[in-house]
Amino acid sequence: MYIPRMEVEQHEGMKMKKVLTDITITGLKDAKLDKADFTKLPDSIEMTWEVPELRIKNNYSMDGVIMGVPYKGKGQSFFNCTGVRNMVKLKTELVKMDGQDYLQVKDIKYTTEAPKTAHVMFTNTLSKDPKLTEATVKFFNENWRSLFEMFKNVRNGNVEKFMKDTMNKALAKFPYEEMFPK
Repeated sequence: MYIPRMEVEQHEGMKMKKVLTDITITGLKDAKLDKADFTKLPDSIEMTWEVPELRIKNNYSMDGVIMGVPYKGKGQSFFNCTGVRNMVKLKTELVKMDGQDYLQVKDIKYTTEAPKTAHVMFTNTLSKDPKLTEATVKFFNENWRSLFEMFKNVRNGNVEKFMKDTMNKALAKFPYEEMFPK
């Protein structure tokens, strides 16, 4: 999956401007679908799946304070984790286009549980001091569960927007009757 840009400013527990670009997410092809409920179509869909290993690579720039610690820098970052469980609830509707019904997502609620393991790496320093960069990476890796929880609303909101846009583009390619024949 590729996300061109994600931006965060001001959030609980931080005063930060963080911009992620060229976000590449790999490992999704190995996802295992645990549950899928299409019985309420065309009004809703619910799915739960687990991704055994997820890798995220992106360019970053950040400037601000997280949990009282100042951070400033830009470069590349990597986030690797295992055992990621995701849930999505879609509110859907039929929309007429060219005289046919197409399924579209009206609203989406995406949640993800904390992964079983997680590790972050920055390729460039978060400051001009390599020791501060090393301490920062150590801080993130030792406190990833707390940080995961702290940023979940921002992360989930960005994923929801991306998923809704992507799904509506894909769903607009095929009439409802073709996708879900009776």
